[in-house]
Amino acid sequence: MAYRQHIPKTIFPMPRIIGTPAFCTLLLLVVATASLLPRMAAAAPDGRGLQRLQVESKTSQNKVALVIGNSDYATVTPKLNNPVHDADDMANALESLGFRVLLLHDGSLGDMKAKVAEFGDMLKHAQVGLVYFAGHGLQTGGINFLVPVDARLTAAADIANETLSAQEISDRMDKSNTSLNIVILDACRDNPVRSATVARNALLQGLAEPSNLRGGFFAFATAQGKVAADGLGRNGLFTSHLLKLIGQPGLDLGALFNQVGIAVKTDTDNQQEPWVSHSPLEPFCFAGCNPPEIVQPIPEQQTIHQITISVKKTNERH
Repeated sequence: MAYRQHIPKTIFPMPRIIGTPAFCTLLLLVVATASLLPRMAAAAPDGRGLQRLQVESKTSQNKVALVIGNSDYATVTPKLNNPVHDADDMANALESLGFRVLLLHDGSLGDMKAKVAEFGDMLKHAQVGLVYFAGHGLQTGGINFLVPVDARLTAAADIANETLSAQEISDRMDKSNTSLNIVILDACRDNPVRSATVARNALLQGLAEPSNLRGGFFAFATAQGKVAADGLGRNGLFTSHLLKLIGQPGLDLGALFNQVGIAVKTDTDNQQEPWVSHSPLEPFCFAGCNPPEIVQPIPEQQTIHQITISVKKTNERH
């Protein structure tokens, strides 16, 4: 026969707080907090009671860039102070914006051709391609040429053999599967050919309007036939303003280079006027086309704060 031991129940007195206004307010706080926890977790506050609205960007795209800066010219004059710094700073900016970058300093003709070939291979799997060149540039016969540091230009016939045709780069971009091709030339700083015969018969000052490029956007440091300033500081004038604005969210290509152009014109008293040429394009912003992220208080946290204050005041009264 089984026996169950009888254990007497101990009855504890109920706390006096139950039923009081303070208890009711505290219960309301607990219920409100529990109901808001899922939404608060989804909002992902940053630890200061602030909610950050995420900004859509294009950093997920496969973006590649070729960046060249030529300063230390062997025979072409004048030597330039800024292009190598321009290239370094542009490469850093583009990498921070999600580009894979090929960087070349003071490239010979062989160096430049090798980098263009390597860049062509990178373009095969890219959505966006970009070429940036800072250094000497010239035009003849409506074709733009980028001058390597080892170029020897003494006659018109030297141009095709001693420089890199910008058209060669455009052709590689045009044959790729990219949807957008950006070419930025901070190049026409001065006429690098000192032969009067060559200058008179073969060359025009500055650069020429580019040929058509599928999905192409061309940005030039100055207008056709004009010369760009090399700059007194670390960077050329055009590139210095581009670096200030390229990381600003919400600026598409047109708005970006429009602001750069206005700044350059202002700084030079309208003596240097950048210009662009492009085909119809879908919007593209280096730092994303949505506005900057908005920081705002989480309404639920404000409500909890108000309830906490109410509880504190109620306890003080009791």
